[in-house]
Amino acid sequence: MRRTSMLLLMLGIIAAGCNATPSAPAEETAIVRDSAGVRIVENSGPADASRVPRLEAEPFVRIGSVDGAEQDLLHRVRHVIRLTGGVIVVADGGTQQIRLFNESGAHLRSIGGQGDGPAEFQSISYMRRLAGDSVLIFDNRHRRITILAADGTHARDYVPYASDGTPQMVMGALPDRTLLVYAPGGGDPAPHTLQFTRGTFRVAVQPPGGELMPLRPYASSDIQVEAGTPRPGVYSTRVMTVPYSRQAFTTTAGDRFVIGANESYEAHFYDGTGSLATVVRSAHVPVRPVDDAALAEYVDASVAAAERRALDGGRQYDAAAARANYVVSPHAPSVPTYAGLLGAESGDLWVKEYAVDQWSETPDTWDVFDADGVFRHSIELPIGFTPLYIDDEVVLGTFADDLGVEYLHGYSLVSG
Repeated sequence: MRRTSMLLLMLGIIAAGCNATPSAPAEETAIVRDSAGVRIVENSGPADASRVPRLEAEPFVRIGSVDGAEQDLLHRVRHVIRLTGGVIVVADGGTQQIRLFNESGAHLRSIGGQGDGPAEFQSISYMRRLAGDSVLIFDNRHRRITILAADGTHARDYVPYASDGTPQMVMGALPDRTLLVYAPGGGDPAPHTLQFTRGTFRVAVQPPGGELMPLRPYASSDIQVEAGTPRPGVYSTRVMTVPYSRQAFTTTAGDRFVIGANESYEAHFYDGTGSLATVVRSAHVPVRPVDDAALAEYVDASVAAAERRALDGGRQYDAAAARANYVVSPHAPSVPTYAGLLGAESGDLWVKEYAVDQWSETPDTWDVFDADGVFRHSIELPIGFTPLYIDDEVVLGTFADDLGVEYLHGYSLVSG
């Protein structure tokens, strides 16, 4: 009897399980597929919005001063990296110096300065930490690479050449010194023309000592080009950006180059051989046509910003004339889907959300994709803070106070 009761109980449990409504599967936010060896990641939204990391409320390091020692005065910082031991390397555009600080912000040493000699610079346009904590610096004016050893001392200078002897314009570098270089192409517009066009951005990958491997071309900025010959023998070109001008962006994320053109929410990851490895897309920002309402939104924001700048500088500003110029100006057909790319040392990709009012005093929001291309979360940064370097622990970037004094701030990343 006891055995029969147990059997009936088990049958009841099984029947209940068969009749129970199955739980709904978790919503899939990333679909991954393969297309001829290329990994395609289609995102529809953040994978886990409940665990969004954030920056600590206060920076762990502040570098900069109003009237301190020369090494603490910053101007036009565009490139920052952090070495393994916490040393912060800053490329100061105002002095063309490379400055090293410890993790507390104390100055350690300065290298270079304005000049043409070894380890001197005219226009620092790129900087990257290499394997072994050496540092690569590219001088746009000299077309020259400078390598610093891990202790910050000058190791060597060299010019990266193409096979035809042309000095290369470096846009990025991987830890093994594989370069992403600019590959110019196209021609000038015909004389005496006024054209609305979209430029083409061409780059190539160059391994150390290897040949150039051109990548696919990308559409760059929507522009209006005015070309002509104001007097015999003189050819002039004036390039003007237009409302909602779209762009192409490049960055490095870990050991891959990332390129994206923001007419759609898409970014391409290339490995050091120049092969397209991953395409990352997201549907959470749809393509939006520039209709009358969108154009009015842009014009209102840009005119208001220009008027504020004029008033702050004690100048007059003709808002009506500015609006009239926008009426006859061409514009891009769609709103950009994002406003910038920044790769992390870990291989993650940060994508800056596009704001129509680019001039407002509001926090910037960045979408964070992991090294596999999955959209993880969005993060809001402090007002006025521009990130320049990211790793798993910190975010380093610039900040300007109300007087326009420039500082470098470092924030720790903490779990949400």
